Formats: sequence, structure tokens, C-alpha cells
Amino acid sequence: IIATGGGLPMKEGNAELLKELGTVIYLKAETDTLMKRLSGDNARPLLKNGDLREKIETMLAIRGPVYETTADLVLQTDNMSFYEIICQIEKLLK
Repeated sequence: IIATGGGLPMKEGNAELLKELGTVIYLKAETDTLMKRLSGDNARPLLKNGDLREKIETMLAIRGPVYETTADLVLQTDNMSFYEIICQIEKLLK
């Protein structure tokens, strides 16, 4: 399992490299879910300062289509715990 940084698939050639390494799963979440998960997180430079919702929506609009086309599987993770996400990934990979 490789957890990439959010922008990694955006760089030229990285999506292809990820696909060569194995199955790519996009852990997708809606804006409200990401707002809850990221509020108070000061470790993400692109989300510092300014309107968090606006930044998330902009990033999703730009990155979402790339993530969707890069992924072999897409898992909607809204309202799921960490454990539930892991269980769903296991089911998807069987």
C-alpha cells in the first residue's frame, strides 16, 4: 500500500507509474467530509490561510477528474470510519 500526497497523480507521468506499481484506489470524499477531516490541520501548505471550503472545492474540481481516470477503483468514503474503509478496500481487492 502506498499512500500518495494529493498532488502526486497531477504531475506528468506519475499516474502511469502508479498504475505500473499495482491497483490504484481513489478514496473519494465530498467537500463537507473533507472539511471535517481537515479543519484544524495546519500541516498542509495548500490549505493554509483563506477559505478552507473554497480551497477544497477548487482542488476537487481540478484534481478529481485526474484521480478518477488514474484509479482502477473508486471508494466513496463519506461517513465511513478508518476501519470501515479498510474493510471495503479488502472487499474490493478480493
